[in-house]
Order: sequence, then C-alpha cells, then structure tokens
Amino acid sequence: MSSSWPADVVAVNSVSCGTVLWRTGGVLRVTVLVKAAFALAPDGDAAPLAPEPVQREDRYHDDDPSRSLRSASETAPYLPSAGVVLSGHAHASAGPVTALSARLALFRDGPLLDKTLHVFGDTAPGSSGPEPFERMPLVYERALGGPSFPWNPVGISAPPAGDAPAQAQGPGARRPNLVNPANPHGAASFGPIAPRWPARRLLQRVQAIPVDPGSAPLLDVPDGFDFRAFNPAPFDQQLPFLQGDEWIVLDNLTAGRPRIQTRLPSARARALGCWITARGASSPWDIHLSADSLAIDADRQMASIVWRGHLALERLDMLPHLRLFAGIELPGQPIRWPDPGAVAAAERTRGSRPEEPPVPELVRPGLSSAPPVGEQGPSASPSPPAPRHEAPHKRPGRTLLPLEITQAALPFTAAQPALPFAAARPALPFTAARPALPFTAAQPAVPLAAAQPALPFRDAPAMALQPPPRVAAGEAAKTEVAVAALGQTAAIVSDAVAPMEPPRPPLVEAAREVDLAPPAAEPPAPSAAEPPAPPAAEPPIDGLAARRRAEAKLAEGLDLDGEDLSGGDLSGLDFSGRSLARCALRGAKLRGARLADARLVEAALEGADLCGADLSRAVLTNARADGAELVEAVLEGADLSGASLSRANLQRARLARARGDGASLRAANLEGADLAGARFVGASFEDAILRDVKADQSDFTSARLDRADLGAASLRKARLVSAVLAHARLDLTDLRGADLTRANLHGAARRRAKIAGARMNDIDDAAPASPTEPDRS
Repeated sequence: MSSSWPADVVAVNSVSCGTVLWRTGGVLRVTVLVKAAFALAPDGDAAPLAPEPVQREDRYHDDDPSRSLRSASETAPYLPSAGVVLSGHAHASAGPVTALSARLALFRDGPLLDKTLHVFGDTAPGSSGPEPFERMPLVYERALGGPSFPWNPVGISAPPAGDAPAQAQGPGARRPNLVNPANPHGAASFGPIAPRWPARRLLQRVQAIPVDPGSAPLLDVPDGFDFRAFNPAPFDQQLPFLQGDEWIVLDNLTAGRPRIQTRLPSARARALGCWITARGASSPWDIHLSADSLAIDADRQMASIVWRGHLALERLDMLPHLRLFAGIELPGQPIRWPDPGAVAAAERTRGSRPEEPPVPELVRPGLSSAPPVGEQGPSASPSPPAPRHEAPHKRPGRTLLPLEITQAALPFTAAQPALPFAAARPALPFTAARPALPFTAAQPAVPLAAAQPALPFRDAPAMALQPPPRVAAGEAAKTEVAVAALGQTAAIVSDAVAPMEPPRPPLVEAAREVDLAPPAAEPPAPSAAEPPAPPAAEPPIDGLAARRRAEAKLAEGLDLDGEDLSGGDLSGLDFSGRSLARCALRGAKLRGARLADARLVEAALEGADLCGADLSRAVLTNARADGAELVEAVLEGADLSGASLSRANLQRARLARARGDGASLRAANLEGADLAGARFVGASFEDAILRDVKADQSDFTSARLDRADLGAASLRKARLVSAVLAHARLDLTDLRGADLTRANLHGAARRRAKIAGARMNDIDDAAPASPTEPDRS
C-alpha cells in the first residue's frame, strides 16, 4: 500500500492508517495512527463501517479559516489526554420549540463526560424572545464570543455596555443560541477548537527549534512544548484515556430520536512492526496503541476512534527498512496478520514513494532538515505516549523544507469523518453478553431543575435562567419556559407535543420530570451589560486559612477545582473521590491525606509534602510535583501520565500498577519503591535513584534511564524494549526474563547483573544523544 506518509502502514482490515515522523529531546520517533469508524446503533453496540481516511489537515466551515473548525487534523505528534468532539445539530424531534437541551455523555464504570448545552431559537426583528426552531447548528458562531473573547473569537458579542437604556438597542438584537449552563461565561459547543484561537495558542509557550539537515522531513518538537496544544477538544471534553467500550448517550442531537445511547464495540487497535533487510524480514513486534480521539458526527450517526502509538528510530536511515501492519480486533474477530516477508517483497515491486502530503496548519516550512543518512540518531527517549502529526517522506539527497512549530498556528487536531456515510456491516456475533449500561438512571436532556446562574450577558440576576423543556413521555404538554436573553428576561410560552420516550436498555430507569418555573408576568426592563471579567487570581492564603477553606468545601460536598491552597496545612484531610483539577497546592502539607480516586489533573504540587498520603487510583495526568515529598505514599493504580516529578522523593512509595507514560522523574529518588506491573512508556528517569525497587513485569518501553542507579533492583520479566540505560548502574540488578530488545546499554555497569533468560537482541552499545544535553552522553 503506497502512500505519501513517512512510513507505509499495511491496513489488514477495516481501518485507515498513517504515520508521523517527529523528534523531541533529540530522539527520532515514528508514530502509527490507526482509525476506525462505527455506526451508532440505538440501544446496542456500534457496528463497524468502511474506513475513512486519517484527516491530514484542519477543515473549516465553508472552507473559511475565519470561521470555526468543522473538523481538525488527526496527525498531532502526541496527545497527553484523550479528547471527544461532536459535530452536528440540535433537533426538536416533536416539532418546533423555542428552547431545548442538547446533551453529550460518555459512561464506562461511571460517568466520564456529561455535558449539556441550552439551545434557544433565533431572535427575529421586532421580537423580544426566541422564535421556534426544529434544527440548530452546534457551531461556535452561535455561542457567546467575539473578537475580544479568547475562548471564542467567532461568537456573538454581548450587547454594548453604557448608560443608554436597553431599549435603545432595539428589539431583535442578536443573542447567542447556545449557552453552557455549567459555564455561562464561556464558549458553548461540542466541536473542536481552531488552532489559531488564543485558548489553544496560549498553551504553546516556547518557540520551535529548526530541524537539522538530512534526508527526510520531520516535525521537530522543542523541549518544554505543552502537548495539550495539540488537543482540539474543549477542555471539558478531555479525558485521561479511552478504552473503546464506552457508552455514548446523545439527547436531542439526532433527527427523529430524542435519545440515542450506543456502546462502542470493545474494539482494540493493534500494530506490528518489523525490519526488512537483504537477509529478509525480522520477527515482528507489537507497537502499543492507545485510543485518544473520539469524534462523533451526530448528523451521520457515526463515530470514529483514532489510536496511536510510537517507536524510536536509532538512525534515520533505518526508516526505509521499517514495515508496519495495523488493524482492529473485535470480540471473536482476531486479526489475521499477513506474512511480513511476502508483503515486503510485493512492496519492492511498486517503486518509489509519491510526493509528500500537505504540511499541517500548525507547522510551517523551516530552514533545515533531519540528520543525514548514516549518522547515528538516538535510539529511544522519553516522549509522550502517543504522537500524531503527519510528516512527508523524501528521498535521500533532496533539499528539505523542515517543519517548524509556529506561535501563530497552534497544533490542533480533532477527528471528523470526511467521506459519505458508509453502509453498516451486520452486527458481529459476540460470544459474551453485552454488559448492561454502567449507570442506573440516565439523566435527560435538561440537567438543571433549579435556577441557573445568570447568563453572562446581563449584570442583574433579574430572573434566573430556567432550563429549556425536557423530553417528556407520552402525552401532549404545555411548556412554559422562562428565558433570560441578552440584557433582558422574556417570557416565552410555546405549545409542543413531547415525543415518545425512546426504548431504554436494561437498568436505565425513566428520568423524573422536573417542574418548570412559571413565566414572568411581565419581563423586566432590560439592562445593558458586558460579560463580567474573570476574577483576578487570589493571593495564596496562610496555612490555617487554607485548611478552613478546604474543610468548608469538603463539608459542603464540593470539589476544589482551581482552588489556591498553596502552603496550606491539609494533613489528614479526606479528599477521596474529589476533583482538585488545576488546584494550586505548592508547598502544601498533605501528610497522611486521603486522596484515593481523587482527580488532580494539572494540579500544581511543587514542593508539597505528601508523605504517607493515599493517592491510590488518583488521576494526576499532567500534574506538576517537582521536588515533592512522597515518601511511603500510596500511588497504586494511579495515573501519572505526562506528570512532572523531577527531583521528587518517592522512597518506599507504592506505585504498583501505576501508569506514567511520558512522565518526567528526572533525578527522582525511588529507592525501595514498589513498581510491580507499573507502566512508564517513554518516561524520563535520567539520574534517578531506583536502588532496590521492585519492578517485576513493569513496562519501561522507550524510557530514558540514563545514569540511573538500578543497583539490586528487581526487573524480572520487565519490558525495556528500546529503553536507554546509558551509563546506568545495573550492579546486582535482576533482569531475568526481561526484554531488552534494542535497548541502549552504552557504558552501563553490569557487574553481577542477573540476565538469565533475558532477551537482548540488537543491543545498542553506541553513545546515545541526551534528550536535554546533547553533549552529555
């Protein structure tokens, strides 16, 4: 299968594939992209569809870059978290209404994502309230925003502020059709964020460095780059990971159906790689793939998933010898892999590769290129768990225009099918019964039964926004909705026949009806207002005040997202199951605190004292805990993907079954820690102390362990494929049964290391390049 990707991937069943050639920290990497499409089957498992191509560029509505994204590129080099996006329309299935709620939800063992938008009709000239509608596009152009709004520069601005009476604005002033009740001041949509919008561009805080001269174009990602900039999903639609078996619930998002709930069919993408030389094909090896993008096209009633994984290249001239194969497995449907040698022989008859694909928007031509063929490159290094961004392949000897990340054009990626809707395949015969829904009471479209916060386009509460009418069962209903619009509150009464409640899978109970507030007798005089400015960040509070503030939140059952508790004494408090996303806890005392199942996504924990704290199953993706004290802390089953724990003290910490793909633990102290069954693919452990660790059956694929001290550590049956252990201390290290295929052991001290039964094929003894200091090897 010839293509213009840097390396070809043979799709062995109904998937589309691509590759990305990129480099970070001086290490060349190839990312494998695998995409599959599924038809949304109401109350059942989604059915596989014919594959759609991996999207290689951002696509805007009406092909106009000044508008919002219709769908985003799927070729970013790495996503630190999964993203979910949805495109389409809100639908009033029972006939015209003035307002309704549209809901997107994902469930696994519990809710992963549950987001509702309130949708209002257009305001006609001379009218004081919304007009009835049956179909409303879910685009950012219909939400609050404008050129001065960094989160939505294409939206509808609020009425101008001033002393003039609101009536001077005139009836029929345009008002947002889409409102997010959870964040009325923000953008309201389910779609991808465009790359040039400040909300994403602000994440990119470093300039790109040019790539070196060479023979294959690549994306050179500078050290310190914030990979969240590559994720096009709104922040409230980003998840730690996807499994491919989640339930999707859509309310008022498909024509003719108030609700669709469908389960992804437990699909699992797999990829194999092998090397082709004059002597034939090597034994194939697995490339770990993770699902990190879910795009739902509600109008076409389909969804697509993108999986990605990566491998390191020691030298650029190895790329032409790489052969890749990929497909998806479904229950009872294993992949039938082709013979690598036969495929390679057939490929040799097809000639050279075609010209390179278009350069993605987030990169621009630079002035240099990649290392020359034959020059040794690094064999492995820390890097994000999954990369994606396309890079074309050129023949040796040609002048290159390398790819350079720009400050103006952000790395945005989102999945969106592009081809016409394909016919669904017959349902696959599963041997096991499909599990029931993981939730017992599906929430209907309207999530709010009580008064909502004032909309962002008024300065007086007047009348609280009531939720739009919810989907009712059976008979006709007279719906009265109190609508708060731009600068004024209007009463709208509309007669509508509620649609029949759709059938539910087992264990899904009918949602209770919510009494709607009566309309206002007369709408109060409108008042002009601007959206309130975001509150200024509060200065850190003292230790006792921080504790009282945290205790008050906990007593009220509230989360602590975004709170600043830096320096606070929070020792012994119970935060179990609470969300502390983006919480500032720098220097805080959390000794013995209970944080089991807590969400600490992007939390700031630099210098915090977490000795003896229970963080089992906690989510710390992209958290910053440099220099933190975690002696004897419990992190079993915790998610540390993308987290930074440089110089942290984790002596005797319990990290069994923890996941830390792409994490940085440079110079950290893990002496005596338990890492059994843990996964740290592409993580950084340079100069770390790992003496006496128990890391049996752990996964350190492509990890950097330069100069790490692994003396007397136990890594029996551990996976160290393509890991860099240059100058590491492996004295008395137990590596029995471990897989060190293509590992770099340059200068490693291996006195009395136990290596019986270890796989040490293609060991590299050449000096690798340092990911941070090229001169230090």
